[in-house]
Amino acid sequence: MASKTLTSINILTKFQHILNVASRLHQDLKENMASKTLTSGAGTGEGTGDGLVVSS
Repeated sequence: MASKTLTSINILTKFQHILNVASRLHQDLKENMASKTLTSGAGTGEGTGDGLVVSS
Protein backbone atom coordinates (compact mmCIF):
# COMPACT_ATOMS: atom_id res chain seq x y z
CA MET A 1 0.00 0.00 0.00
CA ALA A 2 2.75 2.46 0.92
CA SER A 3 4.68 1.67 -2.26
CA LYS A 4 1.62 2.48 -4.37
CA THR A 5 1.35 5.89 -2.74
CA LEU A 6 5.04 6.55 -3.30
CA THR A 7 4.73 5.54 -6.95
CA SER A 8 1.79 7.91 -7.41
CA ILE A 9 3.70 10.78 -5.82
CA ASN A 10 6.71 10.00 -8.00
CA ILE A 11 4.58 10.04 -11.16
CA LEU A 12 2.94 13.32 -10.16
CA THR A 13 6.31 14.90 -9.46
CA LYS A 14 7.63 13.86 -12.86
CA PHE A 15 4.47 15.13 -14.53
CA GLN A 16 4.82 18.48 -12.75
CA HIS A 17 8.45 18.71 -13.91
CA ILE A 18 7.40 18.03 -17.51
CA LEU A 19 4.76 20.76 -17.27
CA ASN A 20 7.30 23.23 -15.88
CA VAL A 21 9.78 22.50 -18.67
CA ALA A 22 7.05 22.74 -21.31
CA SER A 23 5.78 26.09 -20.05
CA ARG A 24 9.34 27.45 -19.89
CA LEU A 25 9.99 26.33 -23.48
CA HIS A 26 6.70 27.88 -24.56
CA GLN A 27 7.63 31.17 -22.89
CA ASP A 28 11.04 31.17 -24.60
CA LEU A 29 9.39 30.46 -27.93
CA LYS A 30 6.94 33.35 -27.50
CA GLU A 31 9.78 35.73 -26.61
CA ASN A 32 11.86 34.56 -29.57
CA MET A 33 8.95 35.01 -31.97
CA ALA A 34 8.23 38.48 -30.58
CA SER A 35 11.84 39.64 -30.88
CA LYS A 36 12.18 38.22 -34.40
CA THR A 37 9.04 39.97 -35.58
CA LEU A 38 10.17 43.24 -34.02
CA THR A 39 13.74 43.24 -35.32
CA SER A 40 13.35 41.76 -38.79
CA GLY A 41 9.92 40.63 -39.90
CA ALA A 42 9.98 40.71 -43.68
CA GLY A 43 13.71 41.46 -43.79
CA THR A 44 14.64 37.87 -43.00
CA GLY A 45 12.77 36.49 -46.01
CA GLU A 46 14.43 38.94 -48.35
CA GLY A 47 17.85 38.32 -46.84
CA THR A 48 17.71 34.56 -47.24
CA GLY A 49 16.32 34.92 -50.75
CA ASP A 50 19.22 37.12 -51.78
CA GLY A 51 21.68 34.72 -50.16
CA LEU A 52 20.26 31.80 -52.09
CA VAL A 53 20.45 33.66 -55.37
CA VAL A 54 24.08 34.64 -54.76
CA SER A 55 25.14 31.12 -53.82
CA SER A 56 23.52 29.50 -56.86
